[in-house]
Amino acid sequence: MRKWNVKDFDKIRNFSSLPSKLKSHIDTMLDSTDSCNVNVENIDENTGEYRIVLQGTLKKGKGK
Repeated sequence: MRKWNVKDFDKIRNFSSLPSKLKSHIDTMLDSTDSCNVNVENIDENTGEYRIVLQGTLKKGKGK
């Protein structure tokens, strides 16, 4: 399985309009994380727009 690298954070900025590609990268990031929290900052029930914040710690080890 591919490991997430700190440099990969730059890549996810390019997938703002492609949910399937973003999901793939987020899945890889979460699989490479020791611990994480999610905070739902905003939900607009009228438009369906939402804002979430993921915060975590990447696993340390080989390939980082």
